[in-house]
Amino acid sequence: MSSKTSSSSSSGIGFFGLLAILFIAHRRCPILLLADQAEQMTACFILNLDRSPARLAAIWANLSTLGIEATRVRAIDGRDLTLPMPEVDAAVYRRCHGRELRLTEVGCYLSHLEGLRAFLATRASYGVIFEDDAEVSAGFVAVRDALVSNDLYGFDVVRLDYRRPGIGFDAAQIGTTGHSIRVNLTRCTGAAAYMLSRHAAQRYLGRLLPMCVPYDHAF
Repeated sequence: MSSKTSSSSSSGIGFFGLLAILFIAHRRCPILLLADQAEQMTACFILNLDRSPARLAAIWANLSTLGIEATRVRAIDGRDLTLPMPEVDAAVYRRCHGRELRLTEVGCYLSHLEGLRAFLATRASYGVIFEDDAEVSAGFVAVRDALVSNDLYGFDVVRLDYRRPGIGFDAAQIGTTGHSIRVNLTRCTGAAAYMLSRHAAQRYLGRLLPMCVPYDHAF
């Protein structure tokens, strides 16, 4: 998969750092949509373990205050997994990541793939995947609408959080939100929230197994 990673910058960014992944062979021309059409074209999903009802209640309350509907995806609990398993290449993981893998990482990785499958089972053009500990501010709605209205500005994946900003450059302003899409030239980790196209979800599901690195390094 040929790709570039990107992150975003904003003056006084209040909710998420933004970054995008460009599938070079599938860049699209932006299209303009109304805000209500953008909402209808987007499906949101929350990855949540059965043993974490408090987290689910918290993020549902958070999203509800913003008028955002979301579907729970039952996350895969690493405590229930055993190795070896066909979805994981532990030897390659050790070589690529420099340490033994943890079953909690396997559960997280497979949970995100379940989120992608849930998205593709809908008719939505864009999916937003939230981990259940994500905190979403009011600014997300305007960013979502601008991204969808402009077809993700030609990108296929926009990461909405990061742990390490990395080095990169701004590629596009996200409407009038004060945020920008930033193309990363170095690794940027974190997968608490991201928006993607159906094309990206299909490619990920076709290419991200077996697991060889943590999910936020792979996508």
